[in-house]
Amino acid sequence: MEQATVLVLALREEGLSMGSGFFVAPGYVVTNAHVVGNAAKAVVINKAIGKPLAAVVRMVTHDNGQDFAVLGVDGASGIVPLKLAAGVSRTEHVSAWGFPGAVTNDDPKFAALLKGDEAAAPEVVYTEGVVSVILERTPPLIVHTATVSQGNSGGPLVNDKGDVVGINTFIKLDDASYRQSSLAIVSSSLSAFLHGAGVPITMAKASDAAGGKP
Repeated sequence: MEQATVLVLALREEGLSMGSGFFVAPGYVVTNAHVVGNAAKAVVINKAIGKPLAAVVRMVTHDNGQDFAVLGVDGASGIVPLKLAAGVSRTEHVSAWGFPGAVTNDDPKFAALLKGDEAAAPEVVYTEGVVSVILERTPPLIVHTATVSQGNSGGPLVNDKGDVVGINTFIKLDDASYRQSSLAIVSSSLSAFLHGAGVPITMAKASDAAGGKP
């Protein structure tokens, strides 16, 4: 998970945008469309890559509740892409991986990276939880209890097998109770988008998928 999850930095018209992403095929990273916005190019980095790599925004969609972007990345040989799970179940144990601003902004390596130290890659942050409910919307949304914050957008939500069940996209806060809901778009919607974009993704075998509470 650590080697495939990347920090995504995009210079948009309104300034620098930070988010997460992950390799879904050799040379291809997926993230949220709202992370890259109107940018044509971005930069991705993690400790396994070892230095910032230029990324080209290949395809973006906001249609029908989708929030996906595909980045083309050269020079990331040796990175093993993540597999996409065919489904997800309520009570299933999940973990979120990415670069939440609440943590990454305090990482001295991130500060060094922004100051021009290309060898400084911030740590990937891991949180865990369970699937609370799957909202049958278009596309379906996974509500889960793994803690995420701004910066997690575009990062993977995975099951116990390490297969991607969703892409973390946004959070909702209940002002009355101060409770937070973390929401991810299901991987089946993501895989359909990636197939349409011509990305050679790998789906997890049905026998490999985690189902129900472990």
